[in-house]
Amino acid sequence: MPSFAECCVLIPCSTIEDFPSRLDHDAARSLLGTLTAAWHPRLLAQAGRLPTWHRADDLPSPPTPIGSLTEPDQASQSAESDPATDGPVRLLLIPEASLSKLTASVRDSLPASDSDNRSVIVDLESHRDVRIRCQSRNDALALIDSSIQSSWFGDSSTLKKNPNDNWPNQSASLLDDVRLVTEKGREISQADFFALSYTWWQIQVLTPTSLHQQPRPGLFRNASPGRRRGLGAKRCRSNRRGAT
Repeated sequence: MPSFAECCVLIPCSTIEDFPSRLDHDAARSLLGTLTAAWHPRLLAQAGRLPTWHRADDLPSPPTPIGSLTEPDQASQSAESDPATDGPVRLLLIPEASLSKLTASVRDSLPASDSDNRSVIVDLESHRDVRIRCQSRNDALALIDSSIQSSWFGDSSTLKKNPNDNWPNQSASLLDDVRLVTEKGREISQADFFALSYTWWQIQVLTPTSLHQQPRPGLFRNASPGRRRGLGAKRCRSNRRGAT
C-alpha cells in the first residue's frame, strides 16, 4: 500500500534569497495560496513533517516516508512490489507563478489552466507524484482533496467522526472548517495553520535580508591601516561621551 510521504511546493526561484517580490495579482495569489495550503493540519499529520519547497526548474529528489508511517512488514512488502504503485506518494504543488520556470517534461505533464481537473498522477521508478496546478489556496485544497486516496492515510474505518476526538479528522474534506476547542476554551482551526505558514515564510524571506544588512568584517577592508585606527578611535571617543 502506498504511503503519503511528502508535500512539496515548487517555487519560481533558485533560493529563498531570490524569492519574488514583484508579481501580478494572480501570480501572487497562486504562490501564497499554494504555500499556505501545504500547511493544512491533515497534510502535516499524515506526512509527519513540514512541507518542503524546491526550485521549479529542477525536480526534487525522491521522497522518503517518515518511519512511523510504514510498519516493518509493510516496508519489506513494498520492497518486493512495484515502487510506482506501492512506493511513497508525494504531492507536488505547482503554483501558476512557477509555470514559466518548470522543465519541459514537467510542464508538458500538467493539464491546461482551463481544465476541469488540473491534477495528474505520474508513476516514476521510485515513487508516485501527484502533480497539482494551483491557482489559489481553496483551489489547491479542492484539487488535493479530489486527488488523494484514503488508502494513502491508512485504515480510515478506525477514525472517529467527532473532530474533537481525533483531530485533524482524516475523514473530513480539506475544505471543511474543522475546529478543535482546547481545555482553555480556545478554538484552533486550519486558518491558524495557514497563518503559521505565512509567518514561517515571512521569517525565511526576511531573515536573510536583515542578516545582509549587518556590519561585515571586511567593511573597512580597503581603508589604510591609519584610517582604520582613526575610525576605531572615533568610535571609542564617541562611546566614552555617550557613557558620561
